[in-house]
Amino acid sequence: MLHIATKRLEEEKKEVAAAKEAYIVENCLPPDLSGDMAALTEFCKKLHMAIDKIDEERYDIEAKVQKINKEGV
Repeated sequence: MLHIATKRLEEEKKEVAAAKEAYIVENCLPPDLSGDMAALTEFCKKLHMAIDKIDEERYDIEAKVQKINKEGV
């Protein structure tokens, strides 16, 4: 029985990895690395700005959760 469960978990991991790969292929465009350093630099700046924005949102949400936990609600 343990062997069957292990086998199913391995199959599930493979399915999740395949689904993730399919999603990326379907929804994410490959980066254009044609050698234009200015475009690459601009892309990196935009990427870092997006990361900073997400980090700020994560920090705000974390602060709200901590506040709620302290209040005991």
